Amino acid sequence: MGTADDAAGGVVTLANGLYQFSGLPAGSYIVKVAPTGYRSTLDSADTPTPNSNVNNIDNGLGTTSGITSSNIVTLTPGSLGVSSNNTVINATGTTKDPTVDFGYVTSFGKTIVSTDTAHTTGANVTIGEIITYEVSMVIPAGGLNNVQLVDTPQVGLAFVDCVDIDLPTGVTSTNFIKGNCNTKDGSISGTSYPLITGNGGIATFNFGNIENISGSSQTVKVKYSLIVLDILANQDRGNLTNNATWNWTGGTRTTSAPLVQIVEPKLTIDKNATPTSVVIGDIITFTIDIAHSAQSSADAFDVVVADQIPAGLALVTSSVAVTGTASLTSSTYDPSTNIIRLVWDGFGLSQTARVTFQTTFVGPSPVVNSANVEWTTLEIDPAGTPPIPQQRSPYTTDSTERWYDPASPAGVNGYGVSDAITISSPSSAQGGGEDESSSDQKSKLPRTGFTPGIVSPLPVKGINYSNLGDIQLVINSLGVEIPIVGVPEVKNGWDVSWLGNDAGWLNGTAFPTLNGNSVITGHVYDVNGKPGPFIKLNTMKYGDVVTIRAYGLKYTFEVREVLSIAPDDIPAALKHQEKPWITLLTCQGYNEKDKSYSSRVIVRAVMTKVE
Repeated sequence: MGTADDAAGGVVTLANGLYQFSGLPAGSYIVKVAPTGYRSTLDSADTPTPNSNVNNIDNGLGTTSGITSSNIVTLTPGSLGVSSNNTVINATGTTKDPTVDFGYVTSFGKTIVSTDTAHTTGANVTIGEIITYEVSMVIPAGGLNNVQLVDTPQVGLAFVDCVDIDLPTGVTSTNFIKGNCNTKDGSISGTSYPLITGNGGIATFNFGNIENISGSSQTVKVKYSLIVLDILANQDRGNLTNNATWNWTGGTRTTSAPLVQIVEPKLTIDKNATPTSVVIGDIITFTIDIAHSAQSSADAFDVVVADQIPAGLALVTSSVAVTGTASLTSSTYDPSTNIIRLVWDGFGLSQTARVTFQTTFVGPSPVVNSANVEWTTLEIDPAGTPPIPQQRSPYTTDSTERWYDPASPAGVNGYGVSDAITISSPSSAQGGGEDESSSDQKSKLPRTGFTPGIVSPLPVKGINYSNLGDIQLVINSLGVEIPIVGVPEVKNGWDVSWLGNDAGWLNGTAFPTLNGNSVITGHVYDVNGKPGPFIKLNTMKYGDVVTIRAYGLKYTFEVREVLSIAPDDIPAALKHQEKPWITLLTCQGYNEKDKSYSSRVIVRAVMTKVE
């Protein structure tokens, strides 16, 4: 063009990403762009908004990874341009800022095509769900040599199957042919295309040489599927991505798929009975309420409630009834085992269920009746005897749905919770025994919250808390680091009125760090109406860490359950454990009308490490 910008090597972009030519005389021009590793985004001229700099589609003809040319651009002195965005300076006879648009897309990209689970939406996936990805690679005219696509999913994902190889007309590969490829993948080097290694953690597609005789750039597409693994690292609200690298002689490209977010179902069970203090021959009505917890974020499947009627109670024939919004699949009673079993194939996130039945009290007292609920993440029935989830990828045994494993209820497959109620007769309740759930003892759990926002009067202190020495409760996720004191058990239970901002170990439960269930309380609101140390206890989740520092050692616990229970649900709070567990307990849901708290939150954590 004869200007200072007409350098031998062309013009490179300015810091703002624009190309700029200056000092051009009036006339007609064609602009050519030679992008590296990109292709233009339009197959025809940009007719809606030519030369207006209002979009990112090119003015040239052809989609290519080579040089792209604009249509003819005529520069006219004094013209404001198509979009009136030119600057005309009559004093100097110059016209500034006429523009030309070009738009390009990467020559290597990765997208999510679909998943195999209908109940998750958007970027949400659940444990055991299979995701189908598609990788697009632009092959220039002539082709590329020694082409290799390597997929390296993030830990938490693993390869399942090769779905399809799309080779356009005129494009051939040394090792792949067009079409379905689900019988080609494997773990044998030299014969498996793709080659799967690392328990499904690496998939290598060795294309060999790709020849392209079509005369223009062509796009090769590869579809394959990965599974969200049932491993401890995969927890609710966690994110996963999937990376891929494309190599060939003379070049390499990398790309990542969009993030997906893990969602999980969490169910609760609440069991009650009326009455709980009975004599021989009395009829007792039991209710079992099943619902999703506040932390639940996905539908549950294969939901099973089991209730074994204990000795001392006799089921009233045909008294079992089920209501609620969840659709019951089956209800059975086995008289040989005295087990009521109810099944829901699916249990939606907003759905609930209530089970009621009646028994006759035949004694002796006390009688403990418990019920449990278990569930899974997918609508895939377990197989085998005993039934276990089906493996969905041939490359790893972790490729299953998440479920309830009775052999390891505190492990990764801990999709099960239970609740119990104790039935007693007046004689046993008055006899000073260990029945902590009889009707006249329902108030024994301590009052762990005062009225929010106001100062509450305190009575004269009538008990002394035990100084346990150098022992602290630490919950980093809540910003809690407080001493633990001992709260003695008195006639009416435990009184934590004077606890302040300390944590209180309920004497009579297991001592913190020893075998059994150690119950530790803290105020949700203190006596001054201000937030207490357990104000955010309900925000904890599975896997969160709770630490007890005691006598020079550090005891690490990991959360396994976060539950909302009734204020008087002693069996839930004082649930027996064989190994060292802690149960953190406080109030929640202040009712201004009743001047009381409507429920409690408990966090159960199991010891995992001592340092």
